[in-house]
Amino acid sequence: MSGGSEGTDKIKFKNIGEYFNHINDIAKRDDLTNEKKFEKIHQAYDELEVKGDVTIVSDMQFLKQDGFVDGRMNIDWPDKMGFEEGYIQMINRNNPLPEKWDRVGGKGGENFTTLPNEGIPYTYDQRAIPYLENPSARHVGVFKNESYFRAIDAIKSENLEELNRVVVANGKNAISEIDFDRFKASYNDYQDRIKKIFGNIDSTYGLKGTAAPWFNSSTGKKLMNGGAEQIVTPLNAQTLEMIGVIPKY
Repeated sequence: MSGGSEGTDKIKFKNIGEYFNHINDIAKRDDLTNEKKFEKIHQAYDELEVKGDVTIVSDMQFLKQDGFVDGRMNIDWPDKMGFEEGYIQMINRNNPLPEKWDRVGGKGGENFTTLPNEGIPYTYDQRAIPYLENPSARHVGVFKNESYFRAIDAIKSENLEELNRVVVANGKNAISEIDFDRFKASYNDYQDRIKKIFGNIDSTYGLKGTAAPWFNSSTGKKLMNGGAEQIVTPLNAQTLEMIGVIPKY
């Protein structure tokens, strides 16, 4: 009987959904060690021909001790939203967003970095993001600051009419009541999270600062240096795109 053939056949995915279903099934299996799950998920990622915005954790050191929870890698994220304490700033009209931003990943996240003036992007180590490098997942663009502040004010005050003035002026389709309710819920959830983490801080328009070094919470080992400029907005990239604050990507 020949051995060692498990996992050697090429895996073919018709779409990203099939890939995610596949790796979620792997992560839920109770007949595999965490190390074997991690290996098989990496094999699947290697066979994903068009990776797009898909990201994958590069090393098991970035996971918590239990490894996987509910079909997902349980990432050992740093505290304080990844901010270096003592360097956190409140975003406001006197301390606005940078003109140029840089982001790794899809549109569901709220984290951005700046694009340094010399045009050389921050490394994954400086950003303190634990993924294998995926050039197709990196996106750059500009922030429209005045639109951003007006949009946040409109969402906070529950004024859809005012928000749509901003949106239409940016050449975008007007926001529906359903999407507006989703925006408000996301904004309020963000503010609740900020309050629980940081206490009494004005995060109306979001926070910016420096990415903290990454330490394994169990061993204390330093895994990444951090140091990049970091921005966490109260609305994710998809919402900012719909409003016209950032370009489509």
